[in-house]
Amino acid sequence: HYIDSGNYHYVSSIWLDKITEPFTLVVFDNHPDMQPPAFGDILSCGGWIKNVLDNNGYLEKVLIIGVNRKLTDELEDELKMYTESGKAAFITRQEIADMLDCSADGCEELYTDMYADAADKYVGEGHKVYISLDKDVLDERIVSTNWDQGDMRLNEVSSYINAILKNNELAGMDVCGEPSLGQAHDDAVIRSNGVNRYFSNIMKNFLL
Repeated sequence: HYIDSGNYHYVSSIWLDKITEPFTLVVFDNHPDMQPPAFGDILSCGGWIKNVLDNNGYLEKVLIIGVNRKLTDELEDELKMYTESGKAAFITRQEIADMLDCSADGCEELYTDMYADAADKYVGEGHKVYISLDKDVLDERIVSTNWDQGDMRLNEVSSYINAILKNNELAGMDVCGEPSLGQAHDDAVIRSNGVNRYFSNIMKNFLL
C-alpha cells in the first residue's frame, strides 16, 4: 500500500486492524510516532504507533528502525512502559551510524552480521511481520519528504528487511513519505517514484 505523505502514516493502523493473527510491526521512520494525542483520542501521524500498541490485541511488539534518538529521549517517560515490557524497541539512526563506522577489512561481513543479529534479537523467527516504511527515514539526497529526515540509505533499509524476512513471513507492507504539493516538482517526484519501485521490487521476492 502507498499512503501519500507522512501526514497520513496513521492510515497504517487501518491495514493493521485487518490482521487477525499475532504479528510483529517493523517501522522505518525518523520519528517514533508515539506521542499522546493532543486532542482527545484523535488518531494522527504523530501518535498512531502508540494507538496500535494500546488497542491492537494481535500486536506482539513494535520495532522502530532509523528513529532519531533525540526524539525518543524526549518521550522517554511515555515510552518506558512499552520498552520495559518488551512491547517496543528502537534502533536509532545514531546506533546505525556507529555500527556502520568501519574502515577495516571485513566490514561487509560485519555489516551482514549486524543486520542478522538485529533481526534475531528484536524479531526472532517464525513470526508474521508487517513492515511500514516512512521515507523520511532516508537521507534527503535520496528522496524529499515534507518532514525532517534521517540519513539511512536504501541498501541499509533493504538489508534490514531481507534479514528480518529471511526467517519470518510477510503479513503486509505500506510506504508513505511522498513529497508535499509544494515540493512536487519533477525531480522530487521522479526520485520518490524511484524509491517506491526499489521497494516494490524487493517485496516481490517475499510475495511469490
